[in-house]
Amino acid sequence: MPKIRKAAKKPASRSKQRGMVVMVSPSRPVEEVARDLKQAGFRVDQVLHAIGQVTGQAAPNLKRRLKSIRGVDDITDTHKDFDIGPPGAPVS
Repeated sequence: MPKIRKAAKKPASRSKQRGMVVMVSPSRPVEEVARDLKQAGFRVDQVLHAIGQVTGQAAPNLKRRLKSIRGVDDITDTHKDFDIGPPGAPVS
């Protein structure tokens, strides 16, 4: 009898991931929180020590899990569909 292989779980494709900004509590070092975020499936782009934020991407279904990490104050989705326009442009 031939062996039946199970399909390997595929990581969430980047197209299904959403940009997010994680606000970190001052009660815990940003680097530690970033490490825990990575272990939970968050793809870290930048660690912004001065303002206590971590930017990156994750599948939307991970958001609740990421919020439960000690030191995470809040998580906000990033938006790429805005434009402030050139100087002197009318407000729209």
